[in-house]
Amino acid sequence: MGYATPGTNPTDLIANAQEAERLGFDSAWAAEAWGTDCVTVLSWLAATTTTLKVGSAIMQIPGRTPANAAMTAMTLDLMSGGRFLMGLGTSGPQVVEGWHGEPWGKPLEKTREYVEIVRSVWRRETVEHEGEHYAIPYRGDGSTGLGKPLRLMARPLRADIPIYLAAIGPKAVAQAFEIADGWLPIYYSPERAREVFGSPPAGFDVAPSVQVLVDDDVQACRDALKPMFALYVGGMGARGKNFYNSLVSRYGYESEARTIQDLYLDGKQREAIAAVPDALIDEVALVGSKERIADRLAAWRESARWLWDEWREDLWAQEINGRTSQDLCLEGKQGEAIAAVPDALIDEVALVGSKERIADRLAAWRESGATTLLCATPQVEALRVLAELEA
Repeated sequence: MGYATPGTNPTDLIANAQEAERLGFDSAWAAEAWGTDCVTVLSWLAATTTTLKVGSAIMQIPGRTPANAAMTAMTLDLMSGGRFLMGLGTSGPQVVEGWHGEPWGKPLEKTREYVEIVRSVWRRETVEHEGEHYAIPYRGDGSTGLGKPLRLMARPLRADIPIYLAAIGPKAVAQAFEIADGWLPIYYSPERAREVFGSPPAGFDVAPSVQVLVDDDVQACRDALKPMFALYVGGMGARGKNFYNSLVSRYGYESEARTIQDLYLDGKQREAIAAVPDALIDEVALVGSKERIADRLAAWRESARWLWDEWREDLWAQEINGRTSQDLCLEGKQGEAIAAVPDALIDEVALVGSKERIADRLAAWRESGATTLLCATPQVEALRVLAELEA
């Protein structure tokens, strides 16, 4: 959904989201900059849909205290029946300092503290935090000394609402892989993402924001997107401090990015727009005819596949006599491949053995944060044991 452009009403976006729900889409995401906020839009959307997940892409970290953001997310999740996805981001220095009136500071450390506090609130812990960016309770200059640690009064529907982080730089993306449940990349290149950012952990959700324009005139589609690309790559920040410019440069368009920025900041917006290469649009957006977009989607599917393959390789990398289970399987030696599967792997990812052993092992699964266990077994006795243990 993005955000409502100046002069429009965000209710105009609701009909599109409702149609997306009818078509079977998973989720709709609202954004905020320095215009309409995303929380109000998502509240309205959640009230007018039944199955569609509603996500913030993003709630600006400098715009809300961690406790306020946690309360807001918890309430949205509660009232929507567990459909809220919390996307967070710091925004850029111009917005942080120019709109919210906060210092830019150290965004990585600030984000880490923010996420820690939000999750602590959802767990209904008594919140006490002493960090470089947040102090709860506050005891600094101007304090009355009356503040005391508090615990959330409400009962969250979920204590593990998924948190997605908007991240552009490699360090920020690596932190998202570490502390979040998902990543909201902008201008995502399915061909280059792995090389630039590395591989996320198993079960991690990569949810790129992708511009899609359908028309048989592919050049007209590219040209329609170029003004926005020129704004972000050229004008969204100062020289030496434009994250989108740096991102495009990492994708191999360093010279083009520099040209776009120079032209844009010199007031030559039309020339900057013309300087946006067609290849960049083709790489990070979906434009053209239905058939062309279908072909291009193959690269995005392949990008999703390597996320799974990267994780799967860890499971197959166990060696016996220098040979892995995968090596043997690919050579047609299935019997030897079966023998090469280590007991430790089975113990780690399955529940096997006596009722008592399974009960002990279930504790680790609960500790991991797993909330739903899909019992993949034809054994009725296994179902009975699990039902008894979970009763």
